[in-house]
Amino acid sequence: MYGSLITYRPKPEVRDGFTALAKDWVTRRGADVGLVAEYALEPDDQTDTVIVLAVFASRDAYKANAVDPAMDAEYRNLRTMLVEDPTYVDGAISAIESNVVPL
Repeated sequence: MYGSLITYRPKPEVRDGFTALAKDWVTRRGADVGLVAEYALEPDDQTDTVIVLAVFASRDAYKANAVDPAMDAEYRNLRTMLVEDPTYVDGAISAIESNVVPL
């Protein structure tokens, strides 16, 4: 698996819309582009921040999604909801614990 740890800072007035947009994208396109899972962390000490772990089936699937024109259009829409550009840390993902934890 491969993916990205993404740090977003949504504008306060569109925070709910930001979350809804992210969920909508996962529902509409996630499986088609090889997305396995996406998790969001809202840090207690950074109320203006959302950290997302996006997990793809492979590096190739992740990279193909990154250059897809449809994803670019999605990103441009999402970017209007952010205070600043998100930051990304890309890399291979491996399990530390083998148990699956449903959320």
